[in-house]
Amino acid sequence: MNNPIIIIPTYFSKQEALDVFKNCINSIKATCDADILCVDDCSPNKDLLDQAQHYTVYEGGVNWSNNEINSGFAKTVNVGLNYCINSG
Repeated sequence: MNNPIIIIPTYFSKQEALDVFKNCINSIKATCDADILCVDDCSPNKDLLDQAQHYTVYEGGVNWSNNEINSGFAKTVNVGLNYCINSG
């Protein structure tokens, strides 16, 4: 049976967003057996985005998709759902 997939839309503009993101990843990993798909909504702070992606390299089961333009929450979640559907 496949693991459930948790979709996390991300938008890194401030350090606090990265801190919350790390706490979110840690909490999910500590409490459930699920894969994680992070969908970045064209974050303006590429340094924070790079840090987030680097942080998850060490967390198995974390994949990334990146919007080329800022699309808002609903579309970003839909991008994640489409990614899940198309990847099986």
